[in-house]
Amino acid sequence: MARFWREDGGPRWVQLQDELDRQLAGVGEATLDAAALQAGESVLDIGCGCGASTIGLADRLGPESRLVGLDVAGVSLARARERLDAAGHAHVELVERDARDHGFASEFDLLFSRFGLMFFEEPAEGLAAVRQVLRPGGRLTTCCWRDRAANAWFDLSARAAEDLVELPPPAEPGAPGPFAFEDGERLQRLLDEAGWTEVVLERWDGELAMGGGGERLEATVDFTLKMGPLARALADADDGVEQVLRDRLTEAFEPHFRPGVGAVFPATSWIVHARNP
Repeated sequence: MARFWREDGGPRWVQLQDELDRQLAGVGEATLDAAALQAGESVLDIGCGCGASTIGLADRLGPESRLVGLDVAGVSLARARERLDAAGHAHVELVERDARDHGFASEFDLLFSRFGLMFFEEPAEGLAAVRQVLRPGGRLTTCCWRDRAANAWFDLSARAAEDLVELPPPAEPGAPGPFAFEDGERLQRLLDEAGWTEVVLERWDGELAMGGGGERLEATVDFTLKMGPLARALADADDGVEQVLRDRLTEAFEPHFRPGVGAVFPATSWIVHARNP
């Protein structure tokens, strides 16, 4: 997973950063609010990517707090540095490192992550490793997708393309990836095994806008064709296949499209709270 983010996921996120930030804004803001940040706290943002969550944290914490963003993808961190400096947050530290090998002592008050903890090959081990960055009594606030079937936006493009191009098989339940923690009971069990206490899973339900910001439906379709396995599969397909897929996606998105917003779908996630003993 680390290699994926360095070689494919990170560069692609940089390319589509504006649209992806708008797509995740609702649940991202809800998770930041849920963190109940206090001025002067020290915070580690794991999986900070291009810096959207880190900027949100910095805006709330102020310059007197220590804030560190950590990610495995250097290309994402380079973009995050640009954005943080432009937002007046030059004091924020950025570290390129695997979350399991973070290298920090027990020095933070809060471990925050916006969709950054679902990619551990050994999840209980990974969740235990990241707990070590916290002082005794320090807390975790993170979000992760729940119930893949209720997040229909995620598989829409793959369903439209399944008889046109060869796509990877669907991930096994609980496999590292976006829906690794969709099962709340399993997530609770993993956090318990990793030594976390006072675990609370708060359900967030809202909307997600794919390809947000465009005035034309075509822009949303273009965005979707650039994402994930579908983009890689289309690189080897002929122009006729892409056009058929464009037509299918246009038909699927049209009932959900809002100009200037994108194709809007229901979305659901967990907002997770836990504490280091």
